Amino acid sequence: MHAFSSISAICEKKKSWAIQQESQLKEFVQNSFTGRLYLMKQNFEQEISEVKKEIREAKCKHNVKLFCLKESKVALKCLIEDLRDVCELQEEVDGSDEGTTYAIGDTSTDQQKTRKEFVETLIQAKQDVDKVEMAKDELCDELKQMKQKLDTSEKMRMELHDELERVKQDLDNSRKECALLQAKGLPIKQCIERKQPTGSVEVTVSQYHRFSIGLLFTFHDGIQTRYHPFPGQPYKGSTIAGRLKNDSEGQTVCRMLKTAFRKGRMFTVGHDGNVWLSGISMFDSDFLAIVPISHYAEYIQGVKAELKAKGITEDTIDQTETVEGIFIVDGP
Repeated sequence: MHAFSSISAICEKKKSWAIQQESQLKEFVQNSFTGRLYLMKQNFEQEISEVKKEIREAKCKHNVKLFCLKESKVALKCLIEDLRDVCELQEEVDGSDEGTTYAIGDTSTDQQKTRKEFVETLIQAKQDVDKVEMAKDELCDELKQMKQKLDTSEKMRMELHDELERVKQDLDNSRKECALLQAKGLPIKQCIERKQPTGSVEVTVSQYHRFSIGLLFTFHDGIQTRYHPFPGQPYKGSTIAGRLKNDSEGQTVCRMLKTAFRKGRMFTVGHDGNVWLSGISMFDSDFLAIVPISHYAEYIQGVKAELKAKGITEDTIDQTETVEGIFIVDGP
């Protein structure tokens, strides 16, 4: 019934199309629409071919077909058992005096067992399929969780990568700043170790003195900073003088002393509130006037050793710097 109903529905649809085409054809003929008739003829041949094709396909798709199956004793027994519910078995005489037999056999325990096994097999197969589906769902859930963890790990990796880039950039900036400070002669260590108060030095050269290079360091009264023994307390200013010979060695030592003074490594404020030399010897003109030449040579070597201990050597000074001059150095 379903097959013939489908075929009938398609035929009715095509029948309506044919009636519409016939009505349109009559209208064109009555009104002498030659051009439209020509166009209609051109399209009609293609359309009618499509109609015939659809009708043929409908018959093929909705036709009742005969299927032949290979012989199976199990399937035959199951079929006989089902037929007993709706059919009546006919006796067939085979010419024997021993009685009659059923042509299709009789129901036995083997047949019932076969059907039972068949049903159990189907139930087991369905259970196996359900287990497979359940395992598949579990694997899908686990795969989703792994994907979420992977996405989270990737996100964390990107965040760590960005953080590493920022740290690297900060490190590069710090290195540049450190190099800039070193280039300007203001390392952090020197700033911390600088304890010398604000003062000035004046270097003069006299041709009328045995030790013609004179150094005069001058400090005015001031307030001690946090690098001095008593921050916030006043300190007394002072004037300290020294002299050197005007030869190559004397000029070198003079430049070394000026470098040490410029870097704040010569003087400091003592516990008594006075400005004192810090680890460097300085002899005034009165003393140098009476000492032997050999003692002066020892003095020069001692001053060089003291300056070397503070990081001031002949290699760290400007050998072309003018000996004479005045400059002021600010304290910490």
